[in-house]
Amino acid sequence: MRTLPLTRSACLTACLTACLTACLTACDSAPPAIDLAPPGAALDLDVEEKSICGNSTDWQEVEDAEAVYQAWSPAAGMSVWTAGTSPRGDDDEWCSGALVAPNLFLTAAHCLFDCEEMDVWFDYQTESGEADKSAADAYACEEIVTYNERRTDYALIRLAGEPGATWGWFEIDFERPADGDDLIIIGHPGSDRPKKVSLGNATGSSSTQLYYQVDTEGGMSGSPVIAADGRYVAVHTNGGCNGRTPERGSNYGRHMQYIYDNYDVLSSHDFIDQTASDVPEAGDRFGEASASADFDCDGYADLAVGAPGQDGGLGSVSVRYGAARGLEAGTDVYIDSPVGGRGEDYASALVAADFDGDGCGDLAIAAPGAAVDGAAGAGAVEIAWGSPAGLAEPARVDARDFGGAVYVGAGFGEALAAGDFNDDGLADLVIGAPGHSYGAGAVAVKPGGAGAPLWLTEDDLGEDASEPDDAFGAALAVGDFDGDGNDDLLVGAPGESWSPALRGAGAVTAIGGDSFGAFGDVVTRHGAALPLAGERFGEALAAGDFDGDGRADAAVGAPEGAGRVEVLYGGAFGLDGASVTLNTGLGLPAGDERFGAALLAADLDGDGLDELAAALPGAAVDGEAASGRLLVFADELATVEEILQLDQSAPLTDEGFGSSLAAGDFDGDGDADLIIGVPGQALFGDADAGAVAIDHVD
Repeated sequence: MRTLPLTRSACLTACLTACLTACLTACDSAPPAIDLAPPGAALDLDVEEKSICGNSTDWQEVEDAEAVYQAWSPAAGMSVWTAGTSPRGDDDEWCSGALVAPNLFLTAAHCLFDCEEMDVWFDYQTESGEADKSAADAYACEEIVTYNERRTDYALIRLAGEPGATWGWFEIDFERPADGDDLIIIGHPGSDRPKKVSLGNATGSSSTQLYYQVDTEGGMSGSPVIAADGRYVAVHTNGGCNGRTPERGSNYGRHMQYIYDNYDVLSSHDFIDQTASDVPEAGDRFGEASASADFDCDGYADLAVGAPGQDGGLGSVSVRYGAARGLEAGTDVYIDSPVGGRGEDYASALVAADFDGDGCGDLAIAAPGAAVDGAAGAGAVEIAWGSPAGLAEPARVDARDFGGAVYVGAGFGEALAAGDFNDDGLADLVIGAPGHSYGAGAVAVKPGGAGAPLWLTEDDLGEDASEPDDAFGAALAVGDFDGDGNDDLLVGAPGESWSPALRGAGAVTAIGGDSFGAFGDVVTRHGAALPLAGERFGEALAAGDFDGDGRADAAVGAPEGAGRVEVLYGGAFGLDGASVTLNTGLGLPAGDERFGAALLAADLDGDGLDELAAALPGAAVDGEAASGRLLVFADELATVEEILQLDQSAPLTDEGFGSSLAAGDFDGDGDADLIIGVPGQALFGDADAGAVAIDHVD
């Protein structure tokens, strides 16, 4: 992630944020930088030829190496028991690795088998010849934080105690080394061989691998690949010196930039994909929707992520449960529809709230493409009820349960929201059906209490007539716009036409909540600027208190083409006051950036004011079309200087970073964390497999 203009210190950038609180608190005591000394003379050792690159063996035993490498070595190249498991064992297998925080050890995933049967040793074999194994400083594996051998071949282990307090740890560098850059590998070639310091150069890189002519041997998998300034740039995974000749061959490992961009540990935002609950496949579009609540009532926020293209279009939801340390890898639960079929867009929209008042979060899952009584695309919604055991199997509802009629293409469920409109303490579920009645649209409300369900069209509200293609209900947001203590409902109708010349200009309607079943004032608005044909004002909505006056304000996206975002401020009579069009701070959106295609309002920094996150999923980043960018507006949305810019550090075409947005407090600091959908993320050549990024905005 790149942050402009706000930056993190070099120490914090190197920390494994979000899951590594120990790393964050230890920055002030991190080992000091060491000036690089020239490498010593290479030793000609009798080693396995397959991993020797070039015409000589360019490694040394630690005590023969330059002082700078000796100083680095205690934190690097520590041996991992993967069989035998104990410093007293006789049947042992070895790998290597390095500390990247006081108690976090990074290695290759293919080195690991069982955390309970594993120790990590430090200060072992730093001198030639056999060493007394019982003298090693051994630390038990407490937890495998992340592990996926087949796809990533890196693993992070949490150790009991804090070996870094004694041996130090490495600072991570997410920049990919250039060809020819000096590199050092420090690791253990075997259980009875001295630790080695191997010197060489980078020879190239791919999107996933760093290649180098640095000599290795069996047992050195997982070793840190270190740049000349002492920073950790790759995890060594493969020897063999692959190439046509010794001069051209290279060993290789996973570079940190790849891990940073694609997975959920070494980034200042955490990346999560489907690997814990299912095998990611092309077209899954994992991350197209997300929601957060405490589904198992344990006091910790959980995360639900939709993958509407999963399994050829059946769709699914992955739920990762939270704990004291945040979202825990390995807890993922896979949910699909008990009655659905392919093509339903199942889980393309999600919303979480406590609809039944039992203290556990519940999850509403949209299937807007579902056929109902033979009506294709009529749509349905399923509700999975929370409990101490987690989410139960979902049950399905459709328009008929709300007094509505079934229409082909109604898209019941394309938009979801939740709010308490009658102040009874129970969340009410709101469902948009923008394709209802030839695209005029409708909204259904399922009360959390005993009230009767509602079915609302523009005709019912009396503010404007229902017309084909208005798409009333395409977007929903909830907030107390008039400050009366009851939530109000904001409904987007992006297809609204103001005249024959202004087709598709769009509008939003604010519906005041009072006693349930009797919504109050209704206000329909287009933007403050003159409406533009086809801009689809109201296609995305968010509600939050941006100016601190105690009333919710509405952010409205008009994302067609370049896109724009307008904020309508709440007042005593609802959304009938001032408005402002936001400046991106990057110049006017252009082309097909789609500024405002997704919006989120939440207090991300704990100052009592809501920030506004606005996506440009079609924005090109570093020349990669539609890679996507996200802007976070703070300080009452007033100044360009308070815009935080987020994107991928190595963007790829069509990732759509920011296509969906949600929030949840996963680190327990009281501030909301951003959940950023990246449904176009490719994983190992599988286009549109998808991922989500969780960003802890400071």
